Amino acid sequence: LSTVLLTALLLRALGLRAQSSKVLKAAGRMSGQLFVMGLFVLTPLFAFASSSPWKIALWVSFVAVVASREAASRSKYSYDGQVGDCLLALLGGVGLTLLHLVT
Repeated sequence: LSTVLLTALLLRALGLRAQSSKVLKAAGRMSGQLFVMGLFVLTPLFAFASSSPWKIALWVSFVAVVASREAASRSKYSYDGQVGDCLLALLGGVGLTLLHLVT
């Protein structure tokens, strides 16, 4: 939150009020979406899947595939295999983060 506010203040200091407003609106919208996802999707999911890590892994894989397709579809330029590259990058980042948390 402090990074968003700092960015908004910096944009205002540079005379970019419209961009500052957009940053604050986007941060508020993102926070609302994350709250709703956590409350209605993730909390029940983790309660259901707490007995089996495979259920969580299946959910993470599903979300990674959807996010990869979405990221590839929004790109201005595309190439064959772009979705696979997005998926590899996303799962690689998630895997390295989990590895860091475990060790």
